[in-house]
Amino acid sequence: MSAVVQINIGDKIDRFLVESELGRGAYGTVYKVLEQYTGKYQAIKLLRLWEMDDPKDREHLMKRFNGEFIAGKIDSPYLVHSHEIGVWKGNPFIIMDLVEGGNLYDRIKQSAISLQEIDRIGFQILKGLEILHHNGIIHRDLKPENVLLGQKGAVRLTDFGVAGMLNARMTVPNILKQANSLFGTHAYIPPEQRNSWKRFEATSARTDIFAFGVMMYELLTRGILPFGTLHTATDLATYIKRSVKGEWDDIQKHRPETPNYWKNILEQCLEPKFEKRAENVTVLYTQIPSFENERSTISLPDGIYEFGMPLVLVVTQGEDPGREFLLNQYIQPHRNQGIIRIGYFDMQNPGRNNIEILEEGTAYISNFHATIEKHGSLQKWIIRDGQFYAKGGSEVPAWHPSTNGVFVNGSRVRDFQEIKPGDLLTIGDTVLQVRIK
Repeated sequence: MSAVVQINIGDKIDRFLVESELGRGAYGTVYKVLEQYTGKYQAIKLLRLWEMDDPKDREHLMKRFNGEFIAGKIDSPYLVHSHEIGVWKGNPFIIMDLVEGGNLYDRIKQSAISLQEIDRIGFQILKGLEILHHNGIIHRDLKPENVLLGQKGAVRLTDFGVAGMLNARMTVPNILKQANSLFGTHAYIPPEQRNSWKRFEATSARTDIFAFGVMMYELLTRGILPFGTLHTATDLATYIKRSVKGEWDDIQKHRPETPNYWKNILEQCLEPKFEKRAENVTVLYTQIPSFENERSTISLPDGIYEFGMPLVLVVTQGEDPGREFLLNQYIQPHRNQGIIRIGYFDMQNPGRNNIEILEEGTAYISNFHATIEKHGSLQKWIIRDGQFYAKGGSEVPAWHPSTNGVFVNGSRVRDFQEIKPGDLLTIGDTVLQVRIK
């Protein structure tokens, strides 16, 4: 266990002088710091590992933290940029852009926000989500505290990777043992993420879209949540029940001048059945009149991919972020095609699969989880749930599905599913994006 660290104003973290504390979350604290050698002000996020007793939990969190750093390397004016990652007194830190305008939570509490400003804020949040989703990253902890306000009305998303991953597995009993401040996070979790059988379907853009709907409802109403108040355990149970049923108050009841286009956007975001929810953020921001002519410039152009181009799977969220698996390197000959077996990386028994995924923090990946085929006759790459093998001492091989399923873009693979560049594959609690090499 890391030694307890006390940080005061004027202390140094590595080569950075602490000027003030900017924010504190469940696992990390963000400080405004001055880099001594350059005289430049930046922000530093320090992970408080000394508060975690279990060594496995600490190791798991550090891996997730590395994933957050990689996500922060995406170049976008709508995201807080990560500059470097390091360790200080056994606790990892990330150096980030300093955004000094506060966060959206504080802005909501200050005064009513004009509809014109709401349009601008909503558009920029959606553009930030768009670039994250394009890079295979689901925020999973979108809330007003994680939306920072910069100069000249700039809006930037932060805190991708750590809190959302762990919050996704919070149960009601778990959260009741923690501080009341954590109730707020549950306001933004979509119904399917609370259902253990549908948990992995939450790793799609629709997860963030639900949270965006809750947040914009707050913004329009100056702090009112769509499914009720959230202060006690009883409130939480009622809130969850109403969110599952899709019972939210008409936004125009609280703010009559709310334009119909925002009412329509909220309805598409707060839909409790994820398959009926808006499937991407582009369809949302083009409904805002002042941005209706905006078009995504980051989507893969139609017709650019042809069968035969080399594909690679990249871990975009998980314990081995940035790891690449070039599919052609793993193909095993099989009839008129090739197959690739995917499963859990067991350090004690390596080599059971062609692609082995590191996931020590959960037990969600099966030993023999999925099969990818380079299908010559179909001229497609396809993925199947499970593998063909003899199980439990039987000498007769058969097809055995995985325990938790395989998902492509948040939809469960039933028989087989074609995979194409840009697709997100969810295997266990790991997300891999298909890309052209």
